[in-house]
Amino acid sequence: MYDDLVEFLQESVTPFHAAATAESWLCAAGFTRLEEADYWNLEPGKGYYTTRNGSSVVAWRVPQHAIGGWRIVAAAVVFNGVGLDLPQRLPVVENQGRHR
Repeated sequence: MYDDLVEFLQESVTPFHAAATAESWLCAAGFTRLEEADYWNLEPGKGYYTTRNGSSVVAWRVPQHAIGGWRIVAAAVVFNGVGLDLPQRLPVVENQGRHR
């Protein structure tokens, strides 16, 4: 895991590089890219991600046994030109079927 972190940091010289690296790793892990403006049909047990402005990525996996809806509590890692900021809390997203 340490080697993966070092590789990620070496490839992530800007926020854009970090987002591109994260996106390629998510694709390799079987995650599905969703466009932010589209309506999403999320399936239990599958992983998804979306990007914004080429400089940020948010990824999640829907629980396999989600019954009657689920909640995502996300944390964002914000990259800046100097280094890596601490995670910031994002709003909770609740799903009752299709969500955007």
